[in-house]
Amino acid sequence: MKSVVFLYTELAGYTMACLNAIPSSTARVHVVRYPVNQEAPFTFDDKGAISFHDRGQFDDASLMDWLKEISPDLILVSGWTDKGYLAAAKHFSGKVPVVLLLDNPWIGSPRQIAGSLVGRLSIKPLFSHAWVPGPAQAVFARRLGFRADRVRTGFYCADRTLFEECYRSSMVQKQVSYPRRLLYVGRYLDFKGTGDLWDAFIRLSAEFPDWELVCAGTGEQWDTRRIHEKIIHKGFVQPDRMCELISSASWFILPSHREPWGVVVQEMATAGMPMILSDKVEAGKVFLANGENGYAFRAGDVDDLEVQLRRAMSATQEQFVHMQDTSRRLSGWVTTEKWVQTLLSLMDT
Repeated sequence: MKSVVFLYTELAGYTMACLNAIPSSTARVHVVRYPVNQEAPFTFDDKGAISFHDRGQFDDASLMDWLKEISPDLILVSGWTDKGYLAAAKHFSGKVPVVLLLDNPWIGSPRQIAGSLVGRLSIKPLFSHAWVPGPAQAVFARRLGFRADRVRTGFYCADRTLFEECYRSSMVQKQVSYPRRLLYVGRYLDFKGTGDLWDAFIRLSAEFPDWELVCAGTGEQWDTRRIHEKIIHKGFVQPDRMCELISSASWFILPSHREPWGVVVQEMATAGMPMILSDKVEAGKVFLANGENGYAFRAGDVDDLEVQLRRAMSATQEQFVHMQDTSRRLSGWVTTEKWVQTLLSLMDT
């Protein structure tokens, strides 16, 4: 049986859904991981067929010794910041497929252009392939020197089984009358645009007095969060409790000033949520059809966000149902099954 090693950073619930989809008869899977981020404190069930290892139990030398002992048939490395991971990639390069997991979107900034030129010499030679979330990251990978046939998309994938159940549990009620409630799910950080969302919603609260905004998350802005009678702050919510929020909400909002991807967008699309996303949410380029299952707005532009919120809060029931169906259709761009197929294809290269 072949062995696969993920040299990873912080795991999330959606990563676990992909890992758990790997057939136990296919490969022995080892995952080296960083500690859980306290701003996104996911809990995991580690009792499956996957072997988890804390990065802190290895220094760079012992990590290399352990990898040599395992003799993996495929190595996947999260980014290029961990020097021990890069040393492992260099050692195994040319012996087995070594895959760079990259989620930086290409924006064409002077810094990126310079970095990509350096990366062609220092990063690309360590790796045989790149596996990225979507189109903008694929451009970055090609800028680093990866041939198009060595770049795979769809690395980030929602736990669609969980969110399809969210859809089924609330579908009938919402198709009769959608809830007057907006939903934000994400960290409370300045670049997430939460302040913009709170400002825009409060401006509209008198015009739409029956609407509420529910925010689920935590972070450095928690202590300075906006207190308003129509804004409900839930704190961090584990994925298995998310259906409770989704069933009582109609629109998902993600107002990020920058968002390299945003798996939550696919999660909400799977659950049949129309969406309002800033134009800096990269996942929106795959899962949002502007005007068909929601609206895009200029990141950081509170006036534009207010306009799109008004459109959402004024939608007819017929418009809502159409957008709900479109979100569902677009959500299947990547699935855990497709994710596993990509992983297996990399083992055979």
